[in-house]
Amino acid sequence: MPENNTESFYNEISSFYDDMIDFEKSLEKRKLQLQKFIKDDFKTAADLGCGSGLDSIALSSLGLKVTAFDPSDMMIRKARENARANMQEIDFICSGLENIPLGYKQKFDIALSLGNTFANISPEKIERSIGKVYKILNSGGKFVLQILNYTRILSNEEKIVGINSKNDFTFVRYYDFHSNHLNFNILKFNSAYPDDRKVSSTKIFPYKKKFLINELKKSGFRKIKCFGSLSLDKFSNLSSKDLIILAEK
Repeated sequence: MPENNTESFYNEISSFYDDMIDFEKSLEKRKLQLQKFIKDDFKTAADLGCGSGLDSIALSSLGLKVTAFDPSDMMIRKARENARANMQEIDFICSGLENIPLGYKQKFDIALSLGNTFANISPEKIERSIGKVYKILNSGGKFVLQILNYTRILSNEEKIVGINSKNDFTFVRYYDFHSNHLNFNILKFNSAYPDDRKVSSTKIFPYKKKFLINELKKSGFRKIKCFGSLSLDKFSNLSSKDLIILAEK
């Protein structure tokens, strides 16, 4: 069983992460998706679990001053490179959400946590983490949370998360199922030389809609709405790939 060391896992996959998600293609799509969440008077944004900077760069290109957090120093390094390449000035901070200092003073108009980030947070840290999100938002600020629809995944025992190819490499993301968590694995192999392969693994937690809504309410969030995608499709336990939760402070 892999240790629940999120930082080590994301450091390990940082060298090929952009190829796996097709960064440039995903960036243009993400700009369009995020526009609808930004009110005219919004000036600042926090990207919680920024990875290689996809959402941070999209937010910055839409005119917001962005601060981005991630516990992986290698992902932060990659995100800085991507921000420079896209001519965006973003403040990157190497910190997990739950480790943002209690004395952190900056407030934001909108906070995003996409890319299934919350599934990396252990149950004993989830309440504190959501509380941190609430604390760093301005009054009336929005929180946009994306997590995979684990009601569907667990019901159907959907082992394969996704398969992508870029250049000579194929990336297979898949789960191993356990009683109270999942092991999330990424198999990377050279399509021409299949023996040239590596598996990276981490433990994740399959939070469901009801649990997350209750935790958001406990922290003080209101006007909580759920959708099945960033296009704001209706959420279905049985068919939606994603769970998008929109909440307001």
